[in-house]
Amino acid sequence: MLARTGGRPLSHALTADGSQLVFTDAVRGLLSLDLTQRALAPNAPLRLLSGYASDPNPATAASGPVSFAQGIALTPTAFYFSDTADAPPALPASPGKPWNAFGATRANLFSGKPTGRLLKYDPATAATTVVSSGFYVANGIALSSDGSAIILNESMSMRVLRIPLSGPDAGIATEFARSPGYLDSLSATPAKDGYWVCVFSLASQTIPGLSTALAASKPLRAVAGNLPESVTSAFIARGDGVMLLGSDGGEARGWLEDPDGSVVAGVSGVVQYGNKLLLTAFDGPIKVVDVPAFVAASPPG
Repeated sequence: MLARTGGRPLSHALTADGSQLVFTDAVRGLLSLDLTQRALAPNAPLRLLSGYASDPNPATAASGPVSFAQGIALTPTAFYFSDTADAPPALPASPGKPWNAFGATRANLFSGKPTGRLLKYDPATAATTVVSSGFYVANGIALSSDGSAIILNESMSMRVLRIPLSGPDAGIATEFARSPGYLDSLSATPAKDGYWVCVFSLASQTIPGLSTALAASKPLRAVAGNLPESVTSAFIARGDGVMLLGSDGGEARGWLEDPDGSVVAGVSGVVQYGNKLLLTAFDGPIKVVDVPAFVAASPPG
């Protein structure tokens, strides 16, 4: 049903009262579905909440349209979501096919430009503002265990960031944890004592130099992002996995690796329900695995 948006839904969450399903669409922005409707399909009304964000700090020049909405996290008074970068998903290859969100991810990965943003939508005023900006591919987000900050994956820099939502350091990102590769989504554990973090590909030492060389212009970056995967994969090492991070200092509690992609290749989503992990991949089915009794002490390398 969510595919009816015409784009590519990525992340969703329920409002505190359970009346709305709020989700990010990679193409359109932030949308909502009214769950008080008796019949949700096939004609449930979808409401566009946000497609543009204003930056209260003109010095950062981060105002602009939502190009590639990604992760989402809700508080009782605000909806937070990430805008990956300024290269939106490409048009479908043919009618009826999905938008090429992964191609846009690769384009942003190779761009070398920090255009990712963390955005806030205020349901009371319908205003969307920039909380923080300047990220090298902003991906999944989650609320911190105490609700005072957003935890955000910065894929290109291979690190997880912590961004306070109030106080003197509001909007200032600091490093929470490092990653052995490029990141996608993350989610809090059911006990709110840690985070599962997706590593969809281990890093190659070659790619930073290539990214800088391709950063000169949008057309060149777009070409790089649409090169055949057989070409760009030469700069990205094989390997998939999820990290388990602690909720306080972001310490790595473990690493669950799938080196040959036999469980899920290119892991893009992870959610824990009870003792199960639900894993998704780019354009792949959901796989369910047991939460291991123990995981490796640290990522490879």
